[in-house]
Amino acid sequence: MPLLSTKGGGSASAFGFTSLGIPAEYEVQFTVVGGGAGGGGDIGGGGGGGGYFHNSAYTFNRGTTYPVTIGGGGGGSFRRGGNGSASEVQSASPSIGGGGGGGSRGQPANPGPGGGGGGSGYGASPVGSGGPYGYPGGGGPTGAGGGAGGTGGSGDSGTGGVGLESPIDSTYYGGGGGAGGWNASTAGPGGNGGGGNGGRSGRQAGGTNRGGGGGGAGSAYSSSAGGSGVVLVKLPTAYFSGTTSGSPTESTSGDFTILKYTGNGSVEA
Repeated sequence: MPLLSTKGGGSASAFGFTSLGIPAEYEVQFTVVGGGAGGGGDIGGGGGGGGYFHNSAYTFNRGTTYPVTIGGGGGGSFRRGGNGSASEVQSASPSIGGGGGGGSRGQPANPGPGGGGGGSGYGASPVGSGGPYGYPGGGGPTGAGGGAGGTGGSGDSGTGGVGLESPIDSTYYGGGGGAGGWNASTAGPGGNGGGGNGGRSGRQAGGTNRGGGGGGAGSAYSSSAGGSGVVLVKLPTAYFSGTTSGSPTESTSGDFTILKYTGNGSVEA
């Protein structure tokens, strides 16, 4: 069972003011998603979705710079898939690990270092256990990858575990990859949250900047890679310094500014 991944109640509160009348501290929200794992090749399991963490009431200190790290997706392979790597808002969030690589024929799946565990490959057990911010993969003959919000389905047509929805942009992240199965008729679909479909020619990579697990591959095929992670920061526009690095996508929602990081960067409170 993963750790509780949502904290706080959320508000636009400010605490004290500088000599210029600017709040010295104010609350923000952020969502952090680790990189998804690659699926397993040659009758392989789906890759686990990246770990998910949301904090709806974190206090930013005016003038402090918060570095942002985006985890990469794990690579696909003819054998076991690679693990996804961690994303983080340094000094503000835990390091949110990626998903575990899907197992392949005769090679067991990886546990999720932070997110969902990999699904089992043919003739290999056990399934990959979920990390602190994800769920386990599914069992054989091939299994789907676990997601940030649910266990991967078992069997050749197993569906990737579901991800979790960020309240910042109402998008699901961290879905597990579908089971590879023997062929196209037995492969499983990816989980909601960017999980890639399993199979042969129809197999898919995990969603880029969704933390989706890559789909497992059918017999004699290599698997698909996992998708990279993402960080979303929502802060009051009136208090935002406007200083960032890493070229995040910037949008507004009412009185708030939303920063979407798809690569490493930083934000100054």
